[in-house]
Amino acid sequence: MNVIAFNLVASKGWAERKKPIVDMLSDEGADIVLLQEVKFDPEQSGFSQAREINSSLKNPYEYMVADVTKYYRPSSSKPYREGLAVLSRLAVVQSETLVLSQAEDDRHPRIIQLLDLKMGSR
Repeated sequence: MNVIAFNLVASKGWAERKKPIVDMLSDEGADIVLLQEVKFDPEQSGFSQAREINSSLKNPYEYMVADVTKYYRPSSSKPYREGLAVLSRLAVVQSETLVLSQAEDDRHPRIIQLLDLKMGSR
């Protein structure tokens, strides 16, 4: 099984970074792609970088699971949400998101996505 974990760094330089990311994922053909710092745009209900990447791939993933962790209201751009996403060629049977405890000096929420995947007859 081929798994790729990738941090999208939200919107920083997205216009320039999208094509090389899509090309790399298309070339690698991973069974599962784990994405962090995925941008979700609340003004465009269905928009997320994960959905945009998946629709741009030569061979899109059949399954996508995403969860939002934080709402950002930056002074230099429009508000957005950020979170995790998983693209999978294996059927997602169940998913769950766990919120982790934070250190007092940590201003970022921390979450984990757990997935049960169907592999063959299991």
